[in-house]
Amino acid sequence: MSGVYKLEVAICDLKTFSSFSLEVANCDFGEVVVMRELPKLFGNQSEDLATLFLEQEGYAIVERNYYARKLGEIDIIAQKDGVLHFIEVKSGRADFEPVYNFSPAKLRKVVNSAHYYLKSKHLDLPFCIDALIIRDDEVEFIENVTL
Repeated sequence: MSGVYKLEVAICDLKTFSSFSLEVANCDFGEVVVMRELPKLFGNQSEDLATLFLEQEGYAIVERNYYARKLGEIDIIAQKDGVLHFIEVKSGRADFEPVYNFSPAKLRKVVNSAHYYLKSKHLDLPFCIDALIIRDDEVEFIENVTL
């Protein structure tokens, strides 16, 4: 199932707010967001897109943005065929490849957070760590990421 998929995504239009000379995003749902909030908005949109992609591929979404005490956050926890998938979503619009933001240190945090999740929920299930990379209108799903 690993591969690159084309998806249509509506992204907010950037406009200049003349009174304050701040760039803002005027989104389809009518919200106006200051530029420093755009990375969070873009990240949330990317995670929404990732969730939609996973559901279309037959995954059941168990949790989103699971925070494991001081270990870090897991973007998406999904299940398919009796296997839990701890999924890190990386996205970007620039020339920089978002996959490079998934460093060995981040992978260790996700692994530790996955173990914490399993222990705290008293689960004994097979699991894997996956990465879902979003570039513009493409989605690449990389299963079972290892060091």
